[in-house]
Amino acid sequence: MPMKVYYSETSPLSLGVLMVLKRLDIKCDLESVNLFAGEQRSPKYLEINPRGKVPALIDGDFTLSESRAIAAYLCNKYGAAEETLYPKDPEKRAKVDMMLYVGEWIHLEIEDYLNVTNVFTKDEKTRDENLPKLHEAFKQLENYLEKDKFMTGPNITIADFFGLNSILYLGLNEFDDYGKYPKMVEWMKEMKKLKCYAEVNRAGMENFGTLFRGKLLQNAK
Repeated sequence: MPMKVYYSETSPLSLGVLMVLKRLDIKCDLESVNLFAGEQRSPKYLEINPRGKVPALIDGDFTLSESRAIAAYLCNKYGAAEETLYPKDPEKRAKVDMMLYVGEWIHLEIEDYLNVTNVFTKDEKTRDENLPKLHEAFKQLENYLEKDKFMTGPNITIADFFGLNSILYLGLNEFDDYGKYPKMVEWMKEMKKLKCYAEVNRAGMENFGTLFRGKLLQNAK
């Protein structure tokens, strides 16, 4: 039975996993989960991931959730030709793991600012009061990129994939206040040149952005 990955085009963490799949040229079945329809809370899906989150993976008899764990698993099992993506060297791998945690912090600050769930369910707005925390996260990332071309050094790793897709999530609100972060801007430009970036379908996220901005305008009336 081929590997199956459950994902959503409106999930930046799903897009990070899809970039890993493309980068490693892993063939698998992709099953889209409609988050707006609540498919992630269906009994069938909750058997796969009790947390009701995407992405998730089934590889034979093995089931795994949590996006960064899935990416690490894919590299460990199928990524021999791309060792720098998730290095085997303990020190290099530890740095990737560290930046995955840093990226998770950045992602949470982005989610807190966008306030997506409450925009749709409680007619709220983005939380502009959280912008200072968001910029503090960007300052930290800029500091790391002052030293290296990518998040952990001279080579692209899975930490870059997740960091990029989290920041691009801000496109939902057409956020573009990156003037104080030239290294981060250059890093994003370099990441967007990757073949695996271009190969991931982003139409769902673009459509989601249109829907999100429309809801914000509606909530502001």
